[in-house]
Amino acid sequence: MNDLDQLAALDPMRNYEPTPERRARAAARLTFRKNTAPKRGVLLVAAAAAVTGVMLAMPGGQEEAKASWTTPLALAGADVLPQAEECARGWGADWHTPPAAGDVLLAERRADTTLLLVAKDGRDLVSCTLFDGEATGADLLDRSLPAPAPGTVLIETLGATQDDEWYSQVIGRTGAGVTEVDIELPDGTVVHTSMRSGWFVAWWPGHQAGEADGMHITVTNGAAEKRYLPSELYRKE
Repeated sequence: MNDLDQLAALDPMRNYEPTPERRARAAARLTFRKNTAPKRGVLLVAAAAAVTGVMLAMPGGQEEAKASWTTPLALAGADVLPQAEECARGWGADWHTPPAAGDVLLAERRADTTLLLVAKDGRDLVSCTLFDGEATGADLLDRSLPAPAPGTVLIETLGATQDDEWYSQVIGRTGAGVTEVDIELPDGTVVHTSMRSGWFVAWWPGHQAGEADGMHITVTNGAAEKRYLPSELYRKE
């Protein structure tokens, strides 16, 4: 078994198969965005093969849709308990105790996507992404690592995935005094992260998080702001 096989075996969602209804909704979203995007905004991305990327800069009539991704809706643990339970089911018997509302450290919703940070069996921390209430991915985070220094942040996971379209995600830790963390995309769009319990998260259409320093991250500490490339915010070995 090679390294990739060993890594795949650790993925709790590796056997996930979307329902026909889920596939139909995804196809409808893709058709909508293709029909509303200006032709010059379609991107081509090479990743083992050339694929059509998602439109990032929306026309003026799509500002409301754009805002639904850039500014998250904060959710309470009780509001997303069904989603946390759906996430736990994806782990099967490896998740022993069903999650309670108090196990949800952070929850946000952007457009049709919900992102949770939920304690697994009261100790491990899991990030879980759900489209329309159905879990599509999960990561195990190491909450035992030391917190960042005051006024700073550290990235724990960063990457892009494709589910008919490209989506980017970032999850990180915040040090004491950090009041805001924003993602600035190359076209000037600012994606506001959700922050709670010493963590920050964001999820948006596009593949910038899968590129080397494909965006900037602005950290606000009181009245001071500092702009970083992602490569400057990884933990040092």
